[in-house]
Amino acid sequence: MPDSRALRVNRSQTPDTVLDGVDWPGPTLLLAGVALLAWTVSGLDDGGRLLAGAVGTMATVIVGIVWITVEHLRFRARQDEDSG
Repeated sequence: MPDSRALRVNRSQTPDTVLDGVDWPGPTLLLAGVALLAWTVSGLDDGGRLLAGAVGTMATVIVGIVWITVEHLRFRARQDEDSG
């Protein structure tokens, strides 16, 4: 195994790390939306809980989808920039 101190890397050519391609907030928000949906469905007798759960579910799912889309576009732009 080569010694990592022997690798010369300029600041503009920093290597990618394992977590560069991981997008945790988006899937976490989608999971929170599913949990809120379950909480909402379990309390259908209570009108306030139904309204709060529906709004919370819609908000977290929409924000999660937007977050994943923005991160995907950012990652693709970075790859295009590195290759071109």
